[in-house]
Amino acid sequence: MPNFYRKPFGPGWALAGDAGLHKDPCLALGICDALRDVEWLASAIADGLSGVRPMQAALAAYELRRNEASSRDYDDNITMARFTPFRPEVLGLRAAVRNQPQQATAFTKAVQSREPSAGHGGSGVYCTVAFRICHASPSRLRLKIHSRF
Repeated sequence: MPNFYRKPFGPGWALAGDAGLHKDPCLALGICDALRDVEWLASAIADGLSGVRPMQAALAAYELRRNEASSRDYDDNITMARFTPFRPEVLGLRAAVRNQPQQATAFTKAVQSREPSAGHGGSGVYCTVAFRICHASPSRLRLKIHSRF
């Protein structure tokens, strides 16, 4: 299945969701992308119509914001759709929390977070979780997730 980004605007038109960015449906994030894009697109159009900034600049900022926000999901989707085996580090992390339901839930929520950490493009929480797991014995494992959301 093709995965692609489209330029999401032009004279008199704009795209949101799957119309502007198509990913394999493996992670089923289409509606999330659409709702996110519509909110940001409406804000950009409002900026352009109200004169806060030129319409072209507002829509270009929307495109940049959309691309940055979706790049992690885009890459993850392609990887999952290819059924690429998990890296040994990820398997180790999963094994460390396997018999600890609360820790496994915290790990999964952190890894699957779709909100980007400040300055880390979404990887800050994952790195914190990985560090805590790798440096704790399985019997003493305690996840401390420090998010910057």
